[in-house]
Amino acid sequence: MNNSHAVDVAQVAAYLSVDLDAGLSDSDVFKARSRYGRNELAPEEGTPLWKLILKQFDDLLVKILLAAAVADFIIAMSDGDGILGALVEPCVIILILIANGEGRGCGTPNQEGPQNRGGYLPAPSTAGSG
Repeated sequence: MNNSHAVDVAQVAAYLSVDLDAGLSDSDVFKARSRYGRNELAPEEGTPLWKLILKQFDDLLVKILLAAAVADFIIAMSDGDGILGALVEPCVIILILIANGEGRGCGTPNQEGPQNRGGYLPAPSTAGSG
């Protein structure tokens, strides 16, 4: 039946051999599932974490911060701070960038969050004022 949306409910039920009062029996459900599969959508595949982190480094400001981290490392090494002292600030900058990238991509399309609203917060409610 190609036009079941335009046909009377009783005609569709008769075509599918379904009792409108009783619904489908367990065996009918099992047969339909084995023939057509479950009545559900396949879950969307999320973006892998490593892609989100790499995407974070595609921003101009992030590239500037990375350049600053490299420059800070070179300056600290030339001042004789030692390798451990020279790595502190660049590592902090890189960890902040990674955490920032991870926070932007968390969540699924069904979840509410700033990343799913274009980064905007909801408008303040005016209910109950005045």
